[in-house]
Amino acid sequence: MILDPLAICVALPWPELLKQVVGLLVAGEPCAEGGGHGLSLAAERGIRVEETRTTGIDDYSNLISVTYRTKTQAGEMVTRSVAGSVFGEDSPHIVRIDGHPCDVAPKGRALVIWSKDVPGVLGSVGTALAAHGVNIASASYARETPGGVAITACMLDSDIAAETLDRLSELPAVQMVRYAHL
Repeated sequence: MILDPLAICVALPWPELLKQVVGLLVAGEPCAEGGGHGLSLAAERGIRVEETRTTGIDDYSNLISVTYRTKTQAGEMVTRSVAGSVFGEDSPHIVRIDGHPCDVAPKGRALVIWSKDVPGVLGSVGTALAAHGVNIASASYARETPGGVAITACMLDSDIAAETLDRLSELPAVQMVRYAHL
């Protein structure tokens, strides 16, 4: 995966959430628990960090947004984004992926699938995971428009093998699959 970060906008300095967001971006590269400060991890990965403070322009009182460029499985360069927020005192959540709303607690094994919004995608994903003994702990699904691009973000109970990721990538409506252990 090529990661060419455009910017990270940090509404408030939450190193742990930033560490998890960066971990999700560099799918396949684990972020060890307690290992590394979010800002230093971003710097190690060549990600430029910008801190900004704003009021009243978003649905969240605090938000970390990351925008970056990467290659799709077809080799096309695309711009992607991930946003996270901290709920309460210490409950980080990924709240947007590529502008799609979601609610994923970024701890453990994360699977993100970009697909066409057509009937049967969720069933096919669940069936493929079950066939390989992988259970979904939680999931969030969102789409731009009916029939448009949809994103499924899942937290899994166990690791996922490369062959399972390959199987998911081969599903007819699936456009891209990313997995990370956060």
